[in-house]
Amino acid sequence: MLVIDIINDVAPLHDRRKELFVKTIFYADDIREELGRRFNYSLSEMQFFTLKELMVLKKKGELDKQEIEKRQESIFLDVDYSQGKFEISSGEKAIQLSKNEIREDYDEVSQFKGTIAFQGKSTGKVRVIYGEKGFDKMKKGDILVTGMTRPEMIPVMKKAAAIITDEGGLTCHASIISRELKIPCIVATRIATKVLKDGDKVEVDAIQGLVRKL
Repeated sequence: MLVIDIINDVAPLHDRRKELFVKTIFYADDIREELGRRFNYSLSEMQFFTLKELMVLKKKGELDKQEIEKRQESIFLDVDYSQGKFEISSGEKAIQLSKNEIREDYDEVSQFKGTIAFQGKSTGKVRVIYGEKGFDKMKKGDILVTGMTRPEMIPVMKKAAAIITDEGGLTCHASIISRELKIPCIVATRIATKVLKDGDKVEVDAIQGLVRKL
C-alpha cells in the first residue's frame, strides 16, 4: 500500500516535531523570564499564563494576582484535540476536574466516548497493546486498544476489527491508518487503556463515537 509506505517514511518527522516542541518551551521560558523582570513578576508566576494571556502586559495591564494564586493551588488543562482548543481551570474547579480525570476505580465504567476517526461498527475481544512485546497476542478480529499508535504497529492494526486509543486527533497516526485500512476507529477517549482489559468483549460504535462493554 503506497500510502502506508509514505506514512512510514514521514513518521520520523513526528519525533522531530517533539524535539522542536521541547525547544520551543525552553525558549518560551526565556521570554517569560525577561517579561517578568521588566514587569516585576517571578518566572514561576509567569509560567502559569499562556503567552497569549501575557499580551496584557504589552498594553500596560497587570496579571490577575487572584488567578495566579488559584493556578498555583491547582491547575487543570482540558484539551480538545479534534478542535485544537484548550480550556484552563484553576483552584477548586481544577481540583474537582483532576479527581474525575485521575480516578483509579474504572470497574463501574461500562461505556465511554471518543473522537470518530473512521466510521463503522464492530465487536470483538480487547487486546491492550503498548509496544512490540504485546504484538504476538493480537489475533485477527480483535479490538486494538492502545495509548496511541506508531508506524511499527501497522502489522497489528491490519489484524484489528476496530482501533481505540487514549490520545490523538483526526490527523494522528491511528486516524490516518484506520481510514486507509477502512477500520472503525475512535481516538482521544482518554481512558480506554484504563477501562478495558485483555479479553473484554466490546462493541465499537464509531458512528456515535461510543465504546460499550458487553
